[in-house]
Amino acid sequence: MPQPNDNSAEERRIDAIMRLWQADGLGDDGQSAWEQARRVVQEYQDVLLDAAAESVFGRTILAKIEDIEQKNIGDVPKAVITYSLGEKWHLLRRCRQVGIDKAFKEKEDRLFDDWKWDYANFYSLCERAGDWAVIKDLVCGPYRHLRTPQGREFLTVAQWHQSTRMLGSLTLDELFDRIEDKGIDAAFRDLTQFGTDVPPAIREDLQAALDATDKFREARDRISLKEAVQKWEDVVEDTYFRTASLHTQRTYLVEAGNAYEYLYREHGKDCDLSRAITLWHESSAVGAREGHADSAEFLHHLGYSHERRHRSPTASRPGAGTPGDLSDIDLAIKYYGQAYDVADAQYGSGILPAPMEDSPDGFEKALWHRRQRARYRNAAGLAHLERYRTSQAVSDLEAAVLRCQQATELAEEENQRAPFLYDDLAQALETRYVVVGSRIDALAALDAYERALAWCHGGAPVFGLEAATHYGLLLYNLGEVPRARAALETAHTWAQEARFERKSRRDRLQLADLMTALYETLVACCLRDHDEESAFLYATAAKGRSLVDSLFIEGVDLARMVQKQPMEDADRDEYLGVREEIKEAKAQLDRSATMSLYERLVELRHKEKNLWDDLVSRYPDLAAMTDVLPMAPAAARRLSGDLGCALVEYYRHREGWCAFVVTADRVACRPLPEVTDRLLDDLTVWVQDVSDHGLRDTETDVLIRWYDAVLRPLRANLPLSGTIIIAPYGPMHRLPYSAGIERDSGQYAIDEFAMGFTPSLSALDQIWQRGDTGPRLRGQPVSRVLGVAYPNPPSYAHLTHATDEVTAVLECFGGAQTTKLLDEQATPENVLAKAPRQDVVHLCCHGEFNPQFPAQSGLLLNNGWLTARSMAIELDLSGARLFTMSACTTAKASISTGDELEGLTQAALTAGTPTVVATLWKVNDAATKVLLTSFYRHLARGSAPIHAMRAAARQLREEKADTWSHPYFWSGLVVSGLGHLPLGPPATETRRSDGQPEAAHHPHSQPAQWRPGPG
Repeated sequence: MPQPNDNSAEERRIDAIMRLWQADGLGDDGQSAWEQARRVVQEYQDVLLDAAAESVFGRTILAKIEDIEQKNIGDVPKAVITYSLGEKWHLLRRCRQVGIDKAFKEKEDRLFDDWKWDYANFYSLCERAGDWAVIKDLVCGPYRHLRTPQGREFLTVAQWHQSTRMLGSLTLDELFDRIEDKGIDAAFRDLTQFGTDVPPAIREDLQAALDATDKFREARDRISLKEAVQKWEDVVEDTYFRTASLHTQRTYLVEAGNAYEYLYREHGKDCDLSRAITLWHESSAVGAREGHADSAEFLHHLGYSHERRHRSPTASRPGAGTPGDLSDIDLAIKYYGQAYDVADAQYGSGILPAPMEDSPDGFEKALWHRRQRARYRNAAGLAHLERYRTSQAVSDLEAAVLRCQQATELAEEENQRAPFLYDDLAQALETRYVVVGSRIDALAALDAYERALAWCHGGAPVFGLEAATHYGLLLYNLGEVPRARAALETAHTWAQEARFERKSRRDRLQLADLMTALYETLVACCLRDHDEESAFLYATAAKGRSLVDSLFIEGVDLARMVQKQPMEDADRDEYLGVREEIKEAKAQLDRSATMSLYERLVELRHKEKNLWDDLVSRYPDLAAMTDVLPMAPAAARRLSGDLGCALVEYYRHREGWCAFVVTADRVACRPLPEVTDRLLDDLTVWVQDVSDHGLRDTETDVLIRWYDAVLRPLRANLPLSGTIIIAPYGPMHRLPYSAGIERDSGQYAIDEFAMGFTPSLSALDQIWQRGDTGPRLRGQPVSRVLGVAYPNPPSYAHLTHATDEVTAVLECFGGAQTTKLLDEQATPENVLAKAPRQDVVHLCCHGEFNPQFPAQSGLLLNNGWLTARSMAIELDLSGARLFTMSACTTAKASISTGDELEGLTQAALTAGTPTVVATLWKVNDAATKVLLTSFYRHLARGSAPIHAMRAAARQLREEKADTWSHPYFWSGLVVSGLGHLPLGPPATETRRSDGQPEAAHHPHSQPAQWRPGPG
């Protein structure tokens, strides 16, 4: 043995002790800490197994402890370090006493408990992480020693660990077998990609479902969403899916349900929501089989879905639509309660864990879960309130108030600023006030609304909109009109911010009910204050804003906006590149109209729309630049002066109907006390009767009442025998203004006024601004006309006069280049290809309005329908001055909350034309041919469409008084848009052999009995 004073031995001893001290974790050669320690002891036993080594090791430990205490690193790290050193010090002493082999054998026997705790900690961390990528980091990092032979030996001995599964799928043994067989990267590749082992037979479909879902989440691409739903359905219905691990089934059943819910949010079909709920329930059942408890957030989401399905009477569920059916709302209340119980059990009591430097998100996560308890309680309260609306049981109302109060108390405990909780509590209290009549509830509701408003500033504008609107409505109901107006004007400000935040049309429509109540009441408040201009501003804010936005976007130079907007060069270049391709394709199509060029243009237009939507979501300032503000009174007066005619905006506010009459010098509001639901219903029945069943003897009375209600009160403000453009409201959009009869003179309204129509004055302003500098409004002659006729489709009545009508229309424009698409040539594709660059487009065919799916309303042509959707997206009418749809019900539109209109007329205006001629009902083939031929002759003479329609109707009534004088034959055709402007200078008149102008003659077929036609 070396002597203590041997310098070389002392240096060797110090080196050995340092190597022994540093033996920790998994070495580069794959050896564990104790294998490293054994190798060091065997190599340096000549200097380690003596009393001097023990003494030096002891002094080293003391020095290390002193250093630790000076650094003040804490008791836990100090204990860990000193424990490791102490273990090796005692191991050296035992090696001296019994020998190296026996000492390490004793240590290995005691390592069983060490491995047990290592595996237990590893398993706990993995389950908390819930992510295979994180587990891979643990296996490669602090727990890499578990991959050693000793670690695997422990797993073999510890039978109780054989059934322990990682994330509910692989056992620990199976996981490390995969690592040993394939290596770390290969072992975790499938696990990271799919979450667990997936049967090979479904991997391709699963990957496609995941890719399509990710694409939809990134770009909100509906095509990808439909693909995702189909792929998820293929996955979950595949037989092999049921052979996957329970964790796989549970995970992907949730994902499939999420895809169906996305589809429900996009399209609003109840069957999609029901399918989502079914898949989520299957996932929950699978989770129960594997011992997995549903999370509080999952339970809340499931409850919310049942509540939404309860609100839909057409949802596909047992008992749907049955009066008093409460199955879904009861399930919603149940799941909201379970969500609260889970969150409260895990995070509701006791002190939350302190934030840790090595896990900074742990405290925040726990705090978030604790705060969700208020949301779950509140959801239960709203569900009880919804249940009350069906059951009318006061117990449900009491439960709603109690749960909402508990929610606010929980929020106050956690110092939450949650305005929506107080707004919901106020609504529950307000409902109880209405039912019970307690003034205390009314005052408590007002206080809750005020607290909600105080916390809205700086938060989501939707919360401010809801709280201010509900507050103002309650004040109005309590008779405090000045305070109500102030609150509702605050809500109007929030509404503009909410529109900016919610960029998509569907998101904005979700606010429609609330905004309708807001503006109906605010307009009434302003009229009580005799503030007609403010009332006009708020009325225009309430009407058809989505259509106005669409018209604006179609009319502005989006490329210039993108060039000015700060953004990534790649985003800008991609969008501008597509715009340039569209420009080139249009130029080529103008020179050579081939189908391949047209298809290319359609493809580019779709691509441009998707890119624009992406840019708007990525760069919110673009949304602000394309968001149209409500029409101010000054702008309306200016528009009236520019157009040279009076404008009329009808509106129904909280206290009744009114009409705003706009001229160049003022905006005047006239009450319409005789407009009642009874009158509107009577006239709607009249329209349906004359369209479907023939003439009625009671027609005169209802038409007189109609004139007295909507036109007589305005006469003092309207120019005599002048031009007016009318913006109807609600059911008025479907009714014939020109057929109203003046009580004293017996004249029709069309004899007194030349009337044009518009969805709203705001929409008219956008149409005017879009075409103000275009060549179509500069008085240039009509040079290109397209006529389309498809008279004899299968399963529809033959339109005897359709081809003659189109021929007569084209003959009216002498000298113009005319194009006919007749019979087999009258296809949707040909119309879409030929329509660009035409000045006038006239279609004569069958038409159909689809009230359930208005975007599928269309014109029946050869080989298919030209639908409203395809017209709005694919039809290019940017050069057209007039677009006529001589077919049934082409002016009808669905009318949703907020006076949002959707139909063929709106689609044509969005496609770019400033003026549309369409029909309110099923028109008569022969009479319509004569009427429109006369109409076009007047147009060719230089008359504006409104005046041409007025003159044509008068001629029809005079020349065919015995058969076609009834309003059915002429008042159903309406001119929308800029119909007061001539298409161009008078065309050259063609003359007959007798020298008379052809336009003076009005050919028609032999008199025929009127019959309602299908279109």
